[in-house]
Amino acid sequence: MDDYVSKPIRTDLLLAAIERQLERGEDGVREQAGEQCVEVVDEKEVPTAILDRENAVQRMGGNEALFEKMVNLFLEHVDERIERVSEAIERNDAAGLCASAHKLKGASASVGADRIRDTALCLERIGDSGDLREAPAALERLRREVTLLKENV
Repeated sequence: MDDYVSKPIRTDLLLAAIERQLERGEDGVREQAGEQCVEVVDEKEVPTAILDRENAVQRMGGNEALFEKMVNLFLEHVDERIERVSEAIERNDAAGLCASAHKLKGASASVGADRIRDTALCLERIGDSGDLREAPAALERLRREVTLLKENV
């Protein structure tokens, strides 16, 4: 198996999995991954909700208190995670960017912060591509999304 998309299938995740497979093909496709990722994140229709509370609570078995605790924990550590992403970009460390963005992606997905998750996925893919030219723009988008979340929670 080369990739995995869990049920229920979401088209954005399916498309991301397909793109990852395409990136593993010809070198030219892989080289363009970062540019395409930033374009997709900047131009695609993003969810209107900053935090998908309903789905996150449902994934936590309907436990509202657990959800609140997880969101607070996420917010407590998100700046530190963004700093790791930023440092990797500054060092031109593609593997470090990929790893730190992957951790942020997982943490944001667990609390329903889908816009942050999508931007972290973009950064992860940029790191995986090895071409970090578009990483600063994606990092700025990530910072904006986190600011929006903090202002609205």
